[in-house]
Formats: sequence, C-alpha cells, structure tokens
Amino acid sequence: MPLRLNAFKRTVLVCCASSQNSHVALVNGPVLDARVPERTEIRFGLPSKGRMASDTLDLLKDCRLSVKQVNPRQYVAQIPQLANLEVWFQRPKDIVRNWSLEI
Repeated sequence: MPLRLNAFKRTVLVCCASSQNSHVALVNGPVLDARVPERTEIRFGLPSKGRMASDTLDLLKDCRLSVKQVNPRQYVAQIPQLANLEVWFQRPKDIVRNWSLEI
C-alpha cells in the first residue's frame, strides 16, 4: 500500500518578527496579521510600596535622577533627566512577571 502524505498533514504555527512589525502565519492556512504597535518610550518598572520602593528611589536620587509623579495615586511617572523613559510603579513580583516592561 502506498504511503499517503495527506494522512500526516499538520497545521504548524510559525512566528516571524522583524524590526518593523511581527506577523503570525499558519502554514497551509490563512495568514493572520498580528502586528505589535511600536512604542517610542522605554518602560522602567519600580516597586510601588515598601522598603524596596524607598531604597530604589533613594538609589535613583543618589544618581541624580528624580522621579516625577504628577499624582501620587497614579502608577506612571517620568524621570525628566532621561528622555523617552516611562516609570511604572508595580508590585515587585509583577515587575518580574510583566512582559510589557523593558527594564
């Protein structure tokens, strides 16, 4: 009995990334467009509460980097000395888990 290749077909997910955008395609199927929007700012995660938060802010202050938070109830701030940097205050374990932060 001859071997039938159709019996062994599988759908394979292929991910391709470039500097411009990302595409996800299904081999032998429709192409899905999953572009990731480009950001111009770098997201920097800092602890939001506790001793780690105060120690980190003290370290940045010693480095002459001031963290400017417009509203203390917001979790986003800026460091005026560093252009294109956005500070995000989060729990320490979320900083490690969160894939949306660069630093």
